Amino acid sequence: IVTFPDYNLMGYLTVLLFYVTRNMQYAWLYQLAGMIYLNWYSFKGLTIYVEAFGKTIPVLVQSFAVLSLLLIWQYNGKPGNQNPILRKLAYWFYPLHMLVIYLISRII
Repeated sequence: IVTFPDYNLMGYLTVLLFYVTRNMQYAWLYQLAGMIYLNWYSFKGLTIYVEAFGKTIPVLVQSFAVLSLLLIWQYNGKPGNQNPILRKLAYWFYPLHMLVIYLISRII
């Protein structure tokens, strides 16, 4: 299990990116550049095609991972909301949204 993480080497490199840059001045800039490099240029995977301005533009699905930085940068090192309902909702969000994505893929 230790040698086969989600995203393989890219998963390790993403964690390493945040570890190495955590105390740097302008850490957000290094993290943004690193996430763009890892998810747009290095990570090959599913591509969707978007029609814009009369052109078809290929977009790697993994490139949307860069948007996660908006949430990551909001973390202040303190515990979050202790409301038990919100905690359960946060706990179940990931498996439920994956189930929804799977069901949509089966319909399409």
